[in-house]
Amino acid sequence: LLGAVMAREYGGAARHQIAGVVAVAMTAIVAALGHLFETTTFDMLTTAAALWMLAKALRATPQRWTPWIGAGVLTGVAMEIKILAAPVLACCLLGVLILGPRHRLSGPRPWVAAAIALVLAAPNLVWQAVNGFPMIRVAANIAGGGSTSSTPRALLIPITLLDIGPVISVVFIVGLITLVRTRERRSVDGWLAAGFLIFFVLLQISGGKAYYSAAFVPAVLGAGAGPVLDWIIARSWRRNVAVALAVVSVSATVGLTLPLWPPGSPLYTIATGPNPDLGDELGWPDYVDTIGQTAARLPPAERDHTIILTDTYAHAAALD
Repeated sequence: LLGAVMAREYGGAARHQIAGVVAVAMTAIVAALGHLFETTTFDMLTTAAALWMLAKALRATPQRWTPWIGAGVLTGVAMEIKILAAPVLACCLLGVLILGPRHRLSGPRPWVAAAIALVLAAPNLVWQAVNGFPMIRVAANIAGGGSTSSTPRALLIPITLLDIGPVISVVFIVGLITLVRTRERRSVDGWLAAGFLIFFVLLQISGGKAYYSAAFVPAVLGAGAGPVLDWIIARSWRRNVAVALAVVSVSATVGLTLPLWPPGSPLYTIATGPNPDLGDELGWPDYVDTIGQTAARLPPAERDHTIILTDTYAHAAALD
């Protein structure tokens, strides 16, 4: 839906909005994370919605309070989920300073939005400060390859394209180009493309994960889906090729992102290579029953002081 409203924000007709829906739905990262209950699932949604509100705020003539307040509220909520929302929005605002529309930042509305975001994010920020900013240590561990999904710097570009999907990445690239294609368009919407590229450089420097840029996906696909659709429907052979590519893309995405294959099978092994979360989605009932039976055999006094240490938060979630 965010792909549709972004296409509408850019002036797209109904068919372009539908194309935005289809493009976002076909991405590997939405399929992989959309059915999970973890931080990135909600961070991707709320931060992408904050970008939508920011786009509305920057494009509105005359300027209105509602989208600015919406951007502040959504950014604050996103920062309670993951502090990552702050650098995403900061990179976009830097893009506004570079390409425009800079005059939109001169009034009180952006400052009020920033204040709202900081107030809502305060519990998370205060907790981080009181506890010595453990998120910095987590980030350093991720950059050093300590996480299952850590992204080697040399592979950041190909893995980002894989997370979006090889076919849908074409729409994403077209979206980036569309946002800066003309001087007039660049001065109004180019900040989004600039913000993504700045954030991408930040990921490269800091050693962040490829999917950290997920919030940009609906917005940029919303910009690229319409032009790609118009190009496709202009020729019958293009329509045939697009349908064939869509079938291949959807088949590969579903196979690599959803737990469909029996554990140990060749397809399971192939799927869990790029997406190890799949392995954590299977076998929960037996896993929990085994631990429960073991815990039940402990003496009551010992059981009250027993700690269960899991290898991943997926295993901890099963026990919860």
